[in-house]
Amino acid sequence: MVANFLPLGDEPVRMGFDMRIKHLTLKTSVHPFEFIGIRFLLNSSPYLETLTLDIGPRRIFGGYRPPVRVNFNRFWLERSIKYKCVNESLKVVEAKGFKGTVHELSLLAHMIIYGRVLERVDVTVSKEEGGMLRERERD
Repeated sequence: MVANFLPLGDEPVRMGFDMRIKHLTLKTSVHPFEFIGIRFLLNSSPYLETLTLDIGPRRIFGGYRPPVRVNFNRFWLERSIKYKCVNESLKVVEAKGFKGTVHELSLLAHMIIYGRVLERVDVTVSKEEGGMLRERERD
């Protein structure tokens, strides 16, 4: 089954109702094909207080096409993207399995820059090979 989402003003992707969750754990590889889904969940969770990113290898579907034209390299750096939870309620961001990829850094930077009530960012670095952090350790 394919779901189509129609833009709703400034929030092009969100549920038709607010999810009343305070803690969201995302199992993600922070791959560009996941960005629309992450945005969808953030837009739908205006009361979110804790976001946990469980970063690891995940299955990515190769034939995916985003529903709108997206510059994935600037996705998290765009100022026009505003999330109510990031601005008003998000207090803690946890990144587990962090490798220091450009997309991971951009996502965390967005949370830090726009997180008006953010109190803490906890980062647990991955012990796996790959990513910018491991490459720099070899230099």
